[in-house]
Amino acid sequence: MTITVRKLPWWQWALVCLWLLLEVIVVQTALASAAEEEHRAAVISWIAAAVLTAIGIAAYLRGRSGRVEQP
Repeated sequence: MTITVRKLPWWQWALVCLWLLLEVIVVQTALASAAEEEHRAAVISWIAAAVLTAIGIAAYLRGRSGRVEQP
């Protein structure tokens, strides 16, 4: 088994942190809206969370496929 540590530039780490922060905020908004029985706001927030998740997964997979592993 080989564990590979990828080195990312600082701006990619900044984008990852921004994406994670947005994801947490949107999910928190969805949960709070559902608790307050604001169903429309909750649905919109859940859709936004799903879109953000899909963007994150696509960015991860795109970054993974573009790298060439060196032995």
